[in-house]
Amino acid sequence: MDTDIVSYWDYPSPAGENWHERLGSVLEKYKHIGFEGNIPADQYALIQAHNSTLSDMVSTLRQYKSGYEVERIRFCAQLADRTMLDIFKKVSRETMVLEMSALSQIPYMELIQKRQLDPLSSNLLAVVWPAPESAMPHGVPDVYETYGDGPNVAMTYYRVNGYASECERTFFLGDPTREEADI
Repeated sequence: MDTDIVSYWDYPSPAGENWHERLGSVLEKYKHIGFEGNIPADQYALIQAHNSTLSDMVSTLRQYKSGYEVERIRFCAQLADRTMLDIFKKVSRETMVLEMSALSQIPYMELIQKRQLDPLSSNLLAVVWPAPESAMPHGVPDVYETYGDGPNVAMTYYRVNGYASECERTFFLGDPTREEADI
């Protein structure tokens, strides 16, 4: 298979040497080009002039998993679930947010010791948001804050060697109010 390597200037890029113009010079020989639907709109706008369309073909193909892929996802999910159990065993009103985040380092170090970790395609993250910050799980809580009655939100997001799993749980250290229990 013949392969051409095309380089470009990232920043600052002289006219004709940026990524989209260099890509355009490669794509112009093709009659029709398809892009995944999740391409950022600003990037798609830069290359749209090259008779391109958005397609769900690749994302549709990604829905089908081989036995190997299912096993890798299952392995990742088991690690995430195990850390979630560790969180529930160790969380208390005296526990700091940073202590809970450190629990993700246990499986990370195990994978390193077993030489089963590709650090470029792996990320293990455990976070437990105390109330009221738990209502904004994309925010960053004070790492030295401790937990109250709740609702607290625990999340493990693990990507191991390119395969990912996420586990989220809402929990209380005290008795939930009637409204919280109903919800």
